[in-house]
Amino acid sequence: MISADFCRLMAHYNTCQNGALINAADGRTDHARRLNRDAFSGSITDPITGARSMLC
Repeated sequence: MISADFCRLMAHYNTCQNGALINAADGRTDHARRLNRDAFSGSITDPITGARSMLC
């Protein structure tokens, strides 16, 4: 069974990974971030659009 502690741990891990992705994307131009790269999520910006508001 998945515990509440495990869920908190995974939420923290996700926040850290979102932060790392945002930091990496900040070094690119807006055009480069929005360019569709034919990846699972399309552009770099698509999966992190809402992530900025979740950072600690």
